[in-house]
Amino acid sequence: MSAILATGEVLNGASVFTLNTPLVGTSSANNLPPQNAVVASLRTGGRGPKNRGRIYIPIHAATSIVAFEVSAGLQTAMRSATKTYLDAINAETPDIRSGVVSRLYGTFSNINNVKSGNFVDTQRRRRNGLKETYLTTAVTT
Repeated sequence: MSAILATGEVLNGASVFTLNTPLVGTSSANNLPPQNAVVASLRTGGRGPKNRGRIYIPIHAATSIVAFEVSAGLQTAMRSATKTYLDAINAETPDIRSGVVSRLYGTFSNINNVKSGNFVDTQRRRRNGLKETYLTTAVTT
């Protein structure tokens, strides 16, 4: 695992690691568009945007939301699962730490806590990545 720029270069001389054991999930197929997700917001000890991060977690079951509001149970489960994920990364070896990396400032900050909101969010680049097919019907004038 490493912070990688869009060009494929490793950011700020970070070391590259591979997890020894993959973390496997148990969710089923997604019932909502791929851009819909709940967000785990990552906070560090610093102030400002360079010290905040986000993880988009796809919504897999439409029954877990009502009017795009996430149930309190799902919100708690998602936050807990994100913490478990980050703790597993941090426990892999002493050399691996989860963190927030700023490309603009070239900084790495350790994550202190995770928070979650109660509404479905949109990961715009996923929507933009979908190839859309259009059908046309002529209108009589």
